[in-house]
Amino acid sequence: ERVDFVDTSTPTEYVERVSQFLDQKPADKPFFLWMNFTDPHHAWTAPEDAPDPTTLKIPAHWPDSPGMREQLAKYCGEVNRLDRQVKEILGILEERGFADNTLVVFSGDNGMAFPHGKGSLYDPGLNVPFVVRWPGVVRPGTESYELISAEDFGPTLLAAAGVTPPARMSGVSFLPLLRGEPHTL
Repeated sequence: ERVDFVDTSTPTEYVERVSQFLDQKPADKPFFLWMNFTDPHHAWTAPEDAPDPTTLKIPAHWPDSPGMREQLAKYCGEVNRLDRQVKEILGILEERGFADNTLVVFSGDNGMAFPHGKGSLYDPGLNVPFVVRWPGVVRPGTESYELISAEDFGPTLLAAAGVTPPARMSGVSFLPLLRGEPHTL
């Protein structure tokens, strides 16, 4: 119920802000850091990371037009920038000795903002990126097709920290799923 560090940054400042946050963290206490990235969202702002539009494979249900290819390339540019930033942040955790004992969750909030994507119940709208890195708990390379919701994050992260989620909290912990144990909704 308390926040020690709040900052609003631009994509070029995210990695620096993680270092600032860790600089302020008490040495004898665990930490929780929630970062919200703006990539990939309109307006696309990472042209230097965009692939050549002519090299992209366009899904069959999209019109294969120069404009669609250009939009997809710009989207991919922001995905590429985001991937690089996440890699740099994981590098900071490694440099500071937190990599082996830190639960890292990466999740998007919706599907792609393209036809049959964001705001739809088609697969491209429901397929939201979700990756968990937790050395010694989550086995690298595992996949799951279980349906989870963002409202399940709170109870799951509290349970992972050894804290019983309050009764008023909605959502269901999927900690057993992360541990490779049976999980039911």
